Amino acid sequence: MTGGRQFGRVAAALTVSLAVALAAFLILSSSAGGSTGLGTTGAYWSGLAQTRSVSFKLYVAAVDCGRVRHASYVGQRNGAELFDSATASGGLLRPFDFVGYDSFCHAGRPAYRVGFEISNPSARTLRFRPAGFGASPGDPLVVTLTLHGARVLLAIRNLNTHRSANASGPSLGLSTSWAAGVLPLFAGATGRPLLRGTVPLVQEYSLTGAPNTDPGPAPFAPVVFGAFRVSGTRLTYNRRRIGASAWFGSTGNRVHVTHPSDGAFIAIGRVKPPRLGQTLDATPVTGTSLYESPGGHHFRKLSRGDQIPNGSTIDTTHGQVQLTLSLPNGRSETGVFYAGRFQLHQDRSTGAATATLAGGSNASSVCALSQSGGGAVSIASTPRVLASAAKAKARRKAKPKGKGKPKSKGKKLDSLWANAHGNFTTQGSGGAAAVLGTKWFTENTCAGTYFKVVRDTLRVTVYYPHVHTVVVKQGHSLFAPNEAPEISVSPVSTTGGRYNVQLSGYYELTVIGSQQPYYVDAAVAPQLPLGGNDALYPDGQVGGTPRWHIIFHITPNLGNFQDWNVGVRDGGLLYVVKLRVG
Repeated sequence: MTGGRQFGRVAAALTVSLAVALAAFLILSSSAGGSTGLGTTGAYWSGLAQTRSVSFKLYVAAVDCGRVRHASYVGQRNGAELFDSATASGGLLRPFDFVGYDSFCHAGRPAYRVGFEISNPSARTLRFRPAGFGASPGDPLVVTLTLHGARVLLAIRNLNTHRSANASGPSLGLSTSWAAGVLPLFAGATGRPLLRGTVPLVQEYSLTGAPNTDPGPAPFAPVVFGAFRVSGTRLTYNRRRIGASAWFGSTGNRVHVTHPSDGAFIAIGRVKPPRLGQTLDATPVTGTSLYESPGGHHFRKLSRGDQIPNGSTIDTTHGQVQLTLSLPNGRSETGVFYAGRFQLHQDRSTGAATATLAGGSNASSVCALSQSGGGAVSIASTPRVLASAAKAKARRKAKPKGKGKPKSKGKKLDSLWANAHGNFTTQGSGGAAAVLGTKWFTENTCAGTYFKVVRDTLRVTVYYPHVHTVVVKQGHSLFAPNEAPEISVSPVSTTGGRYNVQLSGYYELTVIGSQQPYYVDAAVAPQLPLGGNDALYPDGQVGGTPRWHIIFHITPNLGNFQDWNVGVRDGGLLYVVKLRVG
């Protein structure tokens, strides 16, 4: 396939001015990215009015190379350009300046390259210039293209790495226009993407022009554009001023763009746009990720891109996944999550998304009494003084103390990495971390939740000993302790951490804690408690903390074995209560 963006046979034959060519293009295009004329390659919005500047935030979208032939280069450009017409020796040109990133597959591997494409109409050249820094899925890139006198100024900045690059080129013409979205990836004669160097400038809107374009697009996560401004004005949909094109590439993947709203739109492939508080788009980044719908009973493998229900549980233990969600006013956000298992829930009114670590639902989330709450969980009649001491200790631990401190404590249950910006929050048993623009780590333990900030800043809400907020900066960490319940069995004696019970006896299990606990029936030690969950009954308060109790019976069949384990499920944790039958 040759040429750049191809208008189709009718538009390609036009040799009139840029405005007339664009008008013909818009006639062939639908107003919302629907079917276009033959040969159209691109999924983008384009403006007809004279443009002085374009600025926006662009999130790097993962490409899935699992079904791309190893010997092929398949991909696309993602970003925006200013373009115009110019007359030089040899005829009419369509010079353009582009800034954004290329995403493509080769040998089964994805690649992401940030850079510029700069035209020189008088020299009839197009120069490819790399930005000099990398990007990863989920990274936000801030982009600007500005006309400044006889020059075009281009800039791009990675908000995650704080790396930036600038470039400039000569004026493109008299009435510069703009286009933004997902565009064909230019390539040399061998098919390798053009990432640096200079080639002859030809008419981009041509069936026969060069440089050649790679077949594409490759399967990709939705490409999110936000804070989009044209000549200082926030972009909204206006049929008379902008038009859209859909892409039916040579790979058979259809791409289109959603309507701009509040300065935002997305370019999407095989999945539909996500719906606020109802669905989210999930695309594999690397490895294998699974998901389970709310109320489901088995996990399914995420394919090239799936739309999954809000409230789904996502398992990225052996992979990475990029999630794209809809926000109010037509905006979108995207983030990458990996190395963990979590439930993702988005609020239907605010759009806030919470990833709750899901380790409490499996057997590995069992916490022995001695491991939980820093001593706040007791057996028999251990004085409440222990709990008070634990609260004082927790207050001291809630403050970050230098780089990498404090460390995670207690038995590790589950964890999750995230690279996201916007309204994302990760939640554990001891606290929740709201992103202020960062890459961060969350880990649940039997004693609480550990947060570590790799980039930028987190705002952590700590639940215990009282609800408060701590801002954690890059390179620092925070441990948010659980409010561990006090558990006791009576009337019994204890030996070596075990309650001594007798056959056919009735005993009271008491829990002092802020939320209603559940009793889990006995299993022979060292097996985990495995019976049904029975809610404990409210039984007043102790020092302002609710008290709960239940009566259980030591039946004769328990005498077959001496040591048994019963359980107390409190929130996402299961505490083991050890019994010795006499």
